[in-house]
Amino acid sequence: MIREGESETPFMRKMRELGFETKGYAEDWWQIGRIRFKDGFVSFSMDGKPLVRKPLVDANGGNLGTLRWSTEPNNFCHATSDSVFVFHANPPGPLSTTVTAKWLVHKDAVEGWITKRRGWSTCGTGRIFRIEISLKTTSSG
Repeated sequence: MIREGESETPFMRKMRELGFETKGYAEDWWQIGRIRFKDGFVSFSMDGKPLVRKPLVDANGGNLGTLRWSTEPNNFCHATSDSVFVFHANPPGPLSTTVTAKWLVHKDAVEGWITKRRGWSTCGTGRIFRIEISLKTTSSG
């Protein structure tokens, strides 16, 4: 999961100093590991800036990369300093797939434009995808 030499980057050394796991693990149907963002980015936003004002974790100025885990073939998750993203694709039939994507943020975060968007799309594939995106807040402090 981690590219050759990646574990010795300054970012990964800093993560270990802070007590965060940096080694990736994988088996046939699951994987987990930390991935760094490109320089200057601390979030999945278009500009790399935090998605919310109240982060889940303040360590290292919010620069924690992403802890990614997945279970094959239909689920993956990313945990960053400002949010946890959960993606699940479930095919209820041979020609359709229900896609659910959720962002979990700090309980004090303010819900924004992405809250409770729903729709249908073929995504250019000819298959029908049901899209459900929602923003949820966590109850932990």
